[in-house]
Amino acid sequence: MRVEIDFYLHRPPSVKQNKRAFPIVPPDVDKLARAALDGIGQGLNGKVGDGLVWGDDAQVIELIARKFYADDREPGADITITPM
Repeated sequence: MRVEIDFYLHRPPSVKQNKRAFPIVPPDVDKLARAALDGIGQGLNGKVGDGLVWGDDAQVIELIARKFYADDREPGADITITPM
Protein backbone atom coordinates (compact mmCIF):
# COMPACT_ATOMS: atom_id res chain seq x y z
CA MET A 1 0.00 0.00 0.00
CA ARG A 2 0.97 3.61 -0.57
CA VAL A 3 -0.36 6.07 2.04
CA GLU A 4 -0.38 9.84 1.81
CA ILE A 5 -1.52 11.83 4.85
CA ASP A 6 -1.96 15.58 5.25
CA PHE A 7 -2.54 16.57 8.88
CA TYR A 8 -4.25 19.89 9.61
CA LEU A 9 -3.56 21.16 13.12
CA HIS A 10 -5.19 23.95 15.10
CA ARG A 11 -3.10 27.15 15.07
CA PRO A 12 -2.80 28.59 18.61
CA PRO A 13 -4.04 32.20 18.80
CA SER A 14 -0.57 33.30 19.97
CA VAL A 15 1.08 31.98 16.77
CA LYS A 16 0.52 34.39 13.89
CA GLN A 17 0.86 33.15 10.31
CA ASN A 18 3.63 35.65 9.53
CA LYS A 19 5.52 34.45 12.63
CA ARG A 20 5.35 30.69 11.91
CA ALA A 21 3.78 29.49 8.66
CA PHE A 22 4.14 25.77 9.43
CA PRO A 23 3.68 23.74 12.63
CA ILE A 24 7.34 23.05 13.40
CA VAL A 25 6.50 22.10 16.99
CA PRO A 26 5.13 18.86 18.50
CA PRO A 27 3.36 16.64 17.76
CA ASP A 28 5.98 15.20 15.43
CA VAL A 29 4.73 14.17 12.00
CA ASP A 30 6.06 10.61 12.45
CA LYS A 31 4.04 10.20 15.67
CA LEU A 32 0.91 11.48 13.92
CA ALA A 33 1.47 9.08 11.02
CA ARG A 34 2.03 6.13 13.35
CA ALA A 35 -1.22 6.88 15.19
CA ALA A 36 -3.14 7.18 11.91
CA LEU A 37 -1.74 3.92 10.50
CA ASP A 38 -2.45 2.07 13.75
CA GLY A 39 -6.00 3.44 13.80
CA ILE A 40 -6.66 2.40 10.21
CA GLY A 41 -5.42 -1.10 11.03
CA GLN A 42 -7.76 -1.57 13.99
CA GLY A 43 -11.01 -1.42 12.00
CA LEU A 44 -14.44 -1.95 13.50
CA ASN A 45 -14.07 -5.53 14.71
CA GLY A 46 -10.73 -6.70 13.33
CA LYS A 47 -11.87 -8.22 10.02
CA VAL A 48 -10.57 -7.02 6.64
CA GLY A 49 -13.49 -5.54 4.72
CA ASP A 50 -15.29 -4.71 7.97
CA GLY A 51 -13.72 -1.27 8.37
CA LEU A 52 -10.23 -2.79 8.36
CA VAL A 53 -8.05 -1.74 5.42
CA TRP A 54 -5.10 -4.04 6.17
CA GLY A 55 -4.13 -6.70 8.65
CA ASP A 56 -0.80 -5.08 9.50
CA ASP A 57 0.59 -1.66 8.62
CA ALA A 58 3.78 -3.45 7.56
CA GLN A 59 1.93 -3.70 4.24
CA VAL A 60 2.54 0.04 3.77
CA ILE A 61 5.62 0.31 1.56
CA GLU A 62 5.45 4.04 0.83
CA LEU A 63 4.38 6.79 3.22
CA ILE A 64 4.15 10.53 2.67
CA ALA A 65 3.08 12.55 5.70
CA ARG A 66 2.86 16.34 6.06
CA LYS A 67 1.47 18.68 8.67
CA PHE A 68 -0.05 22.11 8.19
CA TYR A 69 -2.01 24.60 10.22
CA ALA A 70 -5.77 24.36 9.62
CA ASP A 71 -6.14 28.07 8.90
CA ASP A 72 -9.04 27.84 6.41
CA ARG A 73 -10.46 24.40 7.26
CA GLU A 74 -11.36 22.17 10.16
CA PRO A 75 -8.50 20.39 11.96
CA GLY A 76 -8.13 16.75 10.97
CA ALA A 77 -6.42 14.66 8.31
CA ASP A 78 -6.83 13.81 4.64
CA ILE A 79 -5.68 10.25 3.98
CA THR A 80 -5.23 8.62 0.58
CA ILE A 81 -4.53 4.88 0.39
CA THR A 82 -3.45 3.37 -2.92
CA PRO A 83 -2.88 -0.38 -3.49
CA MET A 84 0.43 -1.15 -5.18
